[in-house]
Amino acid sequence: MTGYVGSVVWMAPEVMKSNNVVYDQAVDVFSYAMVLFEIITGDIPWQKAKDADEVFDNVEVGGRPPFEAHPDVPPVLIRTMKSAWNQNPSKRPSFVQIVRLLKQSITE
Repeated sequence: MTGYVGSVVWMAPEVMKSNNVVYDQAVDVFSYAMVLFEIITGDIPWQKAKDADEVFDNVEVGGRPPFEAHPDVPPVLIRTMKSAWNQNPSKRPSFVQIVRLLKQSITE
C-alpha cells in the first residue's frame, strides 16, 4: 500500500472519524483484531489498498480486509477476530472476555 500514514490499517473506525472524541479500550480491541488478522493470514490488513483513504472508506462502512484462514487456524481465533472488529465499539468484547475465551478454548 502506498501513501501509508501511521497505523491506519490497525485503526478502529471511531478513531478514523474522530474529532477530539474520547474513546476507550474498545479501540485497542479493534486493533487486536487486526493483529489476529495478521496471525491468521500472515498478511498485513489492507495491504492491497492503494492508500489510506481506501482503508478509511472501507472501514467507515463496516468493511474488513478479505481473508482466507489456513485450515489449521483454531476457529476460536477467527471468532475472536470477528467479534473484536465489530463496527459498534460497545459490541466488541473486553480484553478480560477475550482472555477468558482463549483460556477456555485451551482446556477444551
